Amino acid sequence: MTSATAQKAARGGLITLVGQGAKMVLLLVNLVVLGRLLTPQDFGLVAMVTAIVGVAELIRDFGITTASIQAPTLSRKQKSNLFLINTGLGLFLAAVSAAASLPIAGLYDDQRLIPITLAISCIFLLNGIQAQYQVEMNRSLRFKALTLTDVVANSLALLAGITAALLGAGYWALVILQVTAALILLISRIAISNWHPGWPGPSGKVKKFLHYGGNLGVAQFINYISANAPGVLIGYAFGPSILGAYSRASQIATIPINQVFGPLTNVALTTLIRLSDDDHFNRSIVKIQLILGYSAALAFSFVAAFASPLVVILLGHQWGAVVPLLQALCIGTAFQAATFVSYWVFLSKGQTSELLRYNLVTKGIVLALTVAGSFIGVAGAVWGYSLGLALAWPISLMWMKKTNVPAMQLFLGGLRFFLVGACAAILGILLPLIPNMPPLVGLIAGWSIGIVIPLVIPSVRRDVFSMTGVFMGLVSSKSRILEAT
Repeated sequence: MTSATAQKAARGGLITLVGQGAKMVLLLVNLVVLGRLLTPQDFGLVAMVTAIVGVAELIRDFGITTASIQAPTLSRKQKSNLFLINTGLGLFLAAVSAAASLPIAGLYDDQRLIPITLAISCIFLLNGIQAQYQVEMNRSLRFKALTLTDVVANSLALLAGITAALLGAGYWALVILQVTAALILLISRIAISNWHPGWPGPSGKVKKFLHYGGNLGVAQFINYISANAPGVLIGYAFGPSILGAYSRASQIATIPINQVFGPLTNVALTTLIRLSDDDHFNRSIVKIQLILGYSAALAFSFVAAFASPLVVILLGHQWGAVVPLLQALCIGTAFQAATFVSYWVFLSKGQTSELLRYNLVTKGIVLALTVAGSFIGVAGAVWGYSLGLALAWPISLMWMKKTNVPAMQLFLGGLRFFLVGACAAILGILLPLIPNMPPLVGLIAGWSIGIVIPLVIPSVRRDVFSMTGVFMGLVSSKSRILEAT
């Protein structure tokens, strides 16, 4: 990878993080404002639909977007053919989702779900049209444009949703928010794109993209089923109000996943596929896991320890049922964040068939534990889900041995950052229980002390120094870029 490309990748990562920081602020506004304007039942009704029809979005993409980004070259005819395929799949799945509105309403015995499903189904067509524009911006390293359009779309959509809620739209405010975000994202990316589709033709062969994307698409489908199993089970067994509480807990717990780690996939993939040397690749993966793992450990331990005040601040006192669900989810999502490294390795090395096999095993475990836990109740389903995600992490490292990645080094690094997270979360939860200890003081002191204690271990200190060097290098690279412009 050339120095110029490395600088662009570093800058792309920084821009993506800044953009996701802005989206995180928007999400917090969403939680605070809509959590007070709408009821748990409003959120539960929309979650009932999205948990089921959301799978159509995975089928629509079916890994084609990632395959297109990963490809070394992409002709104009291939781009046009892929645009046509994405659009056609989006239109087809919008129709299928609309047709599923009656069965979905029958499953939950609630006729309000019919118009909600019909409205949400149009999102699949909008995203299908937009997909190839996103690919082009990624391949051109136009991360600033990607980030800007994403933030603008989410900002205007949130404004539309809050306005609708203030006018008394109820659960329709959530539907309006989702549809508006997809529509504005499509319009803005078409407006600023340097590429537009031409006529498709036989010279633009896309079979290899469909093969790569097919394995990835099935793997993502399996992942989606396991991720949404708790929501479907809770909605079916306990109704929209309980599901609304779970959906809010899940939304808060997955903020780091959805707003930071997930969106970095395209940046990481664009960078890693350019590392042809195995030693360089392995060193990069080890550093990436350290940064990702320690960031996740700190983030999720903070959310777990401060769950009670966070829920009150973000959602209000009426959402107290969210707290224990949120704490349970934090454990699973921390391990889920760590498995992103494995995901990136499989994709960058083109090992989508191995990714599919891995998902068949691990997501099967997640699904089985979720279903088993649901017989105990809502908490049982959530704890079963989190336990399944925790087991998936060591399995992912064993699976990566096939790609010649230093799995044992990654495992030992993982033990260190999970130790930091566990110490911070446990002390943050236990210290406020001391008699006469002010709860907030105990939380802050416990979480902070929990972070410091593992520093007595020399290998943890080395990790800190290593990550500091990486961050200083990024800052230095950014400074050079700014000086040259």
